[in-house]
Amino acid sequence: MLIIDFFKMIREIECLRNADVEEEQEPNLQQKVKFYDPHPGLLGCPIPLPYEIKRAAHSLDNKVMTLEEAFNRLEPIAKIYDEGKVKITSRYNFIYFQFKLGTGICVYRLLTYKSIGEQRWQK
Repeated sequence: MLIIDFFKMIREIECLRNADVEEEQEPNLQQKVKFYDPHPGLLGCPIPLPYEIKRAAHSLDNKVMTLEEAFNRLEPIAKIYDEGKVKITSRYNFIYFQFKLGTGICVYRLLTYKSIGEQRWQK
């Protein structure tokens, strides 16, 4: 399991590094999605994911709602932290959180999502 977690972490770092650089479509905030795979809180930055935002992300696991609803639940918690922001990347289908820590910025993938109509969720 550790090897899988390691490769997930590498993919997340690569995605987040490119998320702001690459041209990306604006996410459809009214799109209904299902959230899954919340951040475990330990991978990514050397700093653990802050408890409040981790708890909020885990509360959305396996929930179906619009991206806007999820954003509105996470954004107020993100603002507790120095320059805390929640962003949605439609290119990689996840919501991420970033905040300033000293002179650096910590970035975490919070939740992955999948459109309800996509094949993966149909049985």
